[in-house]
Amino acid sequence: MLRLLHTPMTLKELWHTPGIKTLLACALASALFTLGLFIYSLDRQDNRIVGTVILVNEGSIVIEDPRGQHLTLLITPDTKTRALGPLGDLAPGTLVMASGERIGTSTIEAFGIRRIEERNEERRP
Repeated sequence: MLRLLHTPMTLKELWHTPGIKTLLACALASALFTLGLFIYSLDRQDNRIVGTVILVNEGSIVIEDPRGQHLTLLITPDTKTRALGPLGDLAPGTLVMASGERIGTSTIEAFGIRRIEERNEERRP
């Protein structure tokens, strides 16, 4: 028998409604899955670093961040550097942004590195 929505229902009646247990199980599974993704994303959070190039080596770039800390960006075959251009053309003083996984206090395995173009202050509103 179909009950009208405005008719009050006790928790016992609600619990015995067909499909309610499946609905609650799906809601719980969805909440747990979402929580798991959130925790995973916190664990895999990429470090994003902006800094000025100090030194360019064959497999790494040393930069100085805005706080004056020197960081080494390790370049692997998986590092995306297309927007950067050839590493040999990267001159000290170039502003770059990198993202990657921190290996130590001053070393980052870079996932990607790109140049940051200086904005003209006069063009800003």
